[in-house]
Amino acid sequence: MKAKTYSKLLIILLIISNGFTAFLLVKKGKPHNPPFVSEKIGLTGDQLKKAKNIELSLFEQLRPLDSQIEKLHAELYLCIAAIDTLKEDNLKSRLSSLISKKNELHLTHFKKIYALCNPSQKQQFVTEIKKHFSRPKHPPRK
Repeated sequence: MKAKTYSKLLIILLIISNGFTAFLLVKKGKPHNPPFVSEKIGLTGDQLKKAKNIELSLFEQLRPLDSQIEKLHAELYLCIAAIDTLKEDNLKSRLSSLISKKNELHLTHFKKIYALCNPSQKQQFVTEIKKHFSRPKHPPRK
């Protein structure tokens, strides 16, 4: 009789803890995104609105490119066992072209943001870009 009571209490406790965990996961929402460059350099008002539109436009252009790049990467790595070097070279050139296009989009994006800035913001913008591109991409090995 006691074992049944304890097992019922344990089941109720587990259900409550699962519900609480689910609540915390839903409450947490989206992960925190770091601020955009336009926010870091102190753009305000109309400048900030224009910068946000420029950034949204960039993201819309990058989504399909990133998808294509991922697919080509997968295809390329599936060619490891294949002897067909012509297909491999073709995939590499297509991949290189897409990555180049992506870099060009980023450069155009940064030029548009730079054009919105006043002189002091331009200096801050260059500093932020230097900081961003000088940081290591992967943490050092221990």
